[in-house]
Amino acid sequence: MPKRQAIIPREMQYLVDRAQYHPGLRVGDMLFVAGQVGRDDNGNIVAASEAQMVQAFENARKVLATAGLGFEHVVDMTTYHVGLQGHRELFKRVKDRYITRDFPCWTAIGVHELSTPGMIIEIKLIAAYPD
Repeated sequence: MPKRQAIIPREMQYLVDRAQYHPGLRVGDMLFVAGQVGRDDNGNIVAASEAQMVQAFENARKVLATAGLGFEHVVDMTTYHVGLQGHRELFKRVKDRYITRDFPCWTAIGVHELSTPGMIIEIKLIAAYPD
């Protein structure tokens, strides 16, 4: 089995302690980023739709940065949406602020609910380290 390295931004240590998962996991030259949601550094869900989407991307950015990567290294993105049809265009505009080139594969999935009431978006990423 390839060597595994946990990637844990300082602000996300509580996730490991409380929920027993890693925000990111490096395996070989790949980084797997667990689904990031619109929680602030205190674990509170951001209420407004656009602000929650921005926070989810900011949380993803923290995991990528802790691993020495950026959004340009993302090769696959899966997003889970409560109310996908109602906020798809807003989400695309927010996404375009973070992913501006080297577009990854992307799958958007509409779901009934996420892990915490009030969450509308979850972003899961796979990134590749440069050669």
